[in-house]
Amino acid sequence: MPPEVLKGCRTRRLRKVSGGMGLQQLLTAFSTVACAVAFLIVLRRLLRRRSASATDWPPGPGKLPIIGNLHQLARGGNLMHHTLAELARLHGPAMTIWIGSRQPMIVVSNAELAWEVLVSKSSDYASRIILPTVKAIFGDFSTITTSNAGSSWNALKRGLQNGPLGPSIVSAQTEQHEKDLLTMIGRMKQQAAETKDHVIQPLSNIRRATIRLLSHVCFGARVESELFVESLDEILEATIKITSYGSLAEAFPFASFLPSVHRRRRMTLDLKSQIAQVFLPYLQQSPPTHSFLHVLRSQHLPEDVIISNIYEMFLLGVDSTASTIVWALAFLIHHQNVQEKVYKEIVNQSGGSLMVKMEDVGKLHYLQAVVKETMRMKPIAPMAVPHSAAKDTKLKGRRVGKGTRVTVNIHALHYDPEVWEHPDSFKPERFLTRSNDGDGGKQQSVEQWFIPFGAGLRTCAGMELGKLQVALALGNLVRAFKWSPEIDGDLPDLSEQMLIILTMKNPLRAKIEPRD
Repeated sequence: MPPEVLKGCRTRRLRKVSGGMGLQQLLTAFSTVACAVAFLIVLRRLLRRRSASATDWPPGPGKLPIIGNLHQLARGGNLMHHTLAELARLHGPAMTIWIGSRQPMIVVSNAELAWEVLVSKSSDYASRIILPTVKAIFGDFSTITTSNAGSSWNALKRGLQNGPLGPSIVSAQTEQHEKDLLTMIGRMKQQAAETKDHVIQPLSNIRRATIRLLSHVCFGARVESELFVESLDEILEATIKITSYGSLAEAFPFASFLPSVHRRRRMTLDLKSQIAQVFLPYLQQSPPTHSFLHVLRSQHLPEDVIISNIYEMFLLGVDSTASTIVWALAFLIHHQNVQEKVYKEIVNQSGGSLMVKMEDVGKLHYLQAVVKETMRMKPIAPMAVPHSAAKDTKLKGRRVGKGTRVTVNIHALHYDPEVWEHPDSFKPERFLTRSNDGDGGKQQSVEQWFIPFGAGLRTCAGMELGKLQVALALGNLVRAFKWSPEIDGDLPDLSEQMLIILTMKNPLRAKIEPRD
């Protein structure tokens, strides 16, 4: 073969070999990059779960693949707080529960461990875990209830408690609060007079009176517009329904792609728009310094965050107050002797006045005991708001990694027979003695284990106003009317329904008779 042909063949072979080597190198490089990316993804996930996986999970009921413990939580038609209290008797006061295939949670069901989570190590468990489907309403989790503890959260809570919820500001608005209650009572009288049997449903009247009360707190002045009250009442009801629907996406990540989940998110965004429209006239005004709106504006927060914080005040305040009052009325209808005892105390302390005033509430010890016993038996948030470990910590010696979800079953605490004598019985008298006999004669203050508003760092910011308003409204309703069953001998149904709060499954209908 001529040398030039040989040279050409060798060149083509070299090019071919060289081309083959280039492809091989390309494939190798691609594989290396792919492996590196996969490694980084896995590493990222491992780092995310590192603290949680370091948790020394306490024992709990056996779980099934994919659904976790959902089959046990839905058993018997019981609400979750009842079922978890029963499971705790089998598996211990701290147990691991799986909701679907997501990360598990620790459920605490006795007073000692609850105190450790909520009080003695409250900063360790100060973070929050909130359902992502309500993210829009709560300003991307930047409200007092939904945000993690930190400087912004501290400033918000301190500004609220020292400002509009401070004792001097609440006291200054006493006269207006009492006028709102007189308006509510007058409407109830009118509604009863328009029916043959003098039967009313008190909940809607109490809800709207509470909206007026909170409008003082939020905007610094009484909202005179009935349209505002009615519109906000409707939005609150719609929000409770949307946020209370069980969402598959919370338990199963793949369900976030379902049309029903997207529809729920769209409904939430629509509600957010309606909320902004209702608040708009008041946001455009210059707020007085004692209002929550002033506190929010002074911190230079975005308008969206301001609206979310004000709406959270109404959302958590209106139904929790109104439902607690209605639960108390239902108990008083069941226990007419207790109702008459409350009435006689009011008459004796008020000097014959037709109205219970705010300064009278502190003297009405039996009335306060009735309110506390109602909150014990029907805590508005029986599973509290879930906490999350803000850092690696411990729970009774067990490791708890950062990010671990910890939930306190307040219902279980309030029905613990080791703390409460005959916990299933409505006994306001238990709060009139300073101590309760526990196991072995050990004296324990019942107040220490009474936590309807939570405890410690993340306790409800409006706790004191809530207790005062419930007692004030209940006292005036008992002073104004004698409350009886709708049908003689047919006592109100005390069955529960868990929406965003604990409510009566069958709304209370009662016969009222004016006392004077």
